[in-house]
Amino acid sequence: VLSTPVIDLETQTIYLVSRTWEEKAVYKLNALDIRTGEARPGSPTVIELSVPGTGLNNVDGVVSLDSYNQLQRPGLLLLNGFVYVAFGSNNDFGQWFGWLAAYNAETLKLDAAFNVAPNGYFGGIWMAGAAIATDDEFLYLATANGVNTVVGDGQDYALSILKMKQTPGTFEVADYY
Repeated sequence: VLSTPVIDLETQTIYLVSRTWEEKAVYKLNALDIRTGEARPGSPTVIELSVPGTGLNNVDGVVSLDSYNQLQRPGLLLLNGFVYVAFGSNNDFGQWFGWLAAYNAETLKLDAAFNVAPNGYFGGIWMAGAAIATDDEFLYLATANGVNTVVGDGQDYALSILKMKQTPGTFEVADYY
């Protein structure tokens, strides 16, 4: 278990991310009944993220989560029926990106994925171990080292504070600094 889990008191469910070695590093989102410890239906689900991009380590114009070089650092956030999971690097080793993902809390199906620097590299989401911040409408997060091209109309938001909005199936950057 990596970052701080989150508990839904209404459903008596704890959500947590685990990392195991199964011929390679594998991240899983787990939902457990806090009364019995039993897995909820659909749990665990393997965390596999990819988005279009020309960034470091892309394959045919797609960048993907590298579970070996990523570390799931920020605490989890539960908001409006979604569990939010974010990633930074694993000791700044290898090829990695900052990632944000939204999973349906009931089904554990991936709803949206966001890569901080899809046409560049790095941009880890750290949050000092805390969860993504929210005002119940927007998500607020800090990104770290890497490429920032947004000032020149690019799509890379490293070294930024982001105000994010999730809409069905996607994330949008509402504002940034």
